[in-house]
Amino acid sequence: MHLNSNYAVRPGTMFRREDFGGIVYQRAGDRLHFIKSRLAMELLELAGTGTVLDIAARISAGRPGEQAIREHILTTLRRLEEMGIVHELEYQNGAPEGARVPDLADNR
Repeated sequence: MHLNSNYAVRPGTMFRREDFGGIVYQRAGDRLHFIKSRLAMELLELAGTGTVLDIAARISAGRPGEQAIREHILTTLRRLEEMGIVHELEYQNGAPEGARVPDLADNR
């Protein structure tokens, strides 16, 4: 997962907050996960609302140790990705907007 990418919860995945963190159910493979991290559940709720960097900035803003918090957020997202709960949507590597979109128009 890259800092400049957007991410989303995988289709067929449902989650619910609990006192200890939350429960995640994945229809594909019929898996149930008990997530012992409130941060992970917050990241699931914020999926699709901005880039990883934007979301990390919102969560860590004004808190002591902002850099350490951002690193922890990235580690948590990578773990959720390894578990198949979230996936990276797009990665903006400094390319101009639309550079990765093929031109499908008939330019005759």
